Amino acid sequence: MPPFLRTPLLPDKSDLTQGSATIHLIDLKVIPNAKRNQIAGTLGQRLKIKVSSPPEAGKANLAVCKLIARQLKIKNTQVVLIAGQSSPEKTVEIRGLTSQEIRHRIGSA
Repeated sequence: MPPFLRTPLLPDKSDLTQGSATIHLIDLKVIPNAKRNQIAGTLGQRLKIKVSSPPEAGKANLAVCKLIARQLKIKNTQVVLIAGQSSPEKTVEIRGLTSQEIRHRIGSA
């Protein structure tokens, strides 16, 4: 599994299962005010994301979630920012995909 992709450790994993898909967490390093929106590889243990939106009033956070949803070919509601609302280091929760699907779809960025 890539270092930026992980499955949350919870006492009861039955809540995580959606068919063969589970909930996964992706650790991000976000660069706001970029020239364009893109997934720019990895930076240490995080997936590096560049967005053109400014880091004000949640605009960059929304752009990050939309970019990830588009890349993963899932609904925006399946990507939830769970940590780092006001930090460049963020964690998003992905629902409805297996780790293999996430790796494959992020790898084609």
